[in-house]
Amino acid sequence: MEQQAIVTYKRFGFTLEVFPNRIEISELAFLWLRKRQIIPFRNISNVERKLSNRIVVTTNDGKRRSFVCGHKTREVYAAILGAL
Repeated sequence: MEQQAIVTYKRFGFTLEVFPNRIEISELAFLWLRKRQIIPFRNISNVERKLSNRIVVTTNDGKRRSFVCGHKTREVYAAILGAL
């Protein structure tokens, strides 16, 4: 059974999807190869929204991931906070 994404943000070579229990990031690594990352909500310790349309996700192990979401920054941020 596949879950529906709450919010999806796409641009060339980058896709960010917020699901009820995780964040999925898919980036273009080389030509047609895609690098996929999954961040479960149970591993997220902090979420920040910066002025430059940037969302910073801090995990429990201290890693920080930063995403530029353009015009959908508010929607993505609200979806992450709502799901947490």
